[in-house]
Amino acid sequence: MNYVVGDRVRICGVWYPEAIPMVNEEGLMDHWQDQTMTIRAIDVSYGGPWYRMVEDGEENGGEGWYWKDSMIDCLEEQESDFDGDEFESAIL
Repeated sequence: MNYVVGDRVRICGVWYPEAIPMVNEEGLMDHWQDQTMTIRAIDVSYGGPWYRMVEDGEENGGEGWYWKDSMIDCLEEQESDFDGDEFESAIL
């Protein structure tokens, strides 16, 4: 894993769907490209890590999207003393 819960990361401006099968096939995540998001949880199942973000939590049926390392461009701000109640602090 390259990131931890609470990190603010920049989503890539371009990613290649063929590199990440079955992710964003309909382009519903595209509006997050070039945006900064906050990691709320990390899911290590099914070929993870998959990062779960605060900002998209109402999308994808209320679950938010699953993000891979290759979809994240860079770390914008390292996690700091955040209120753990804001995040699912456990690794899923």
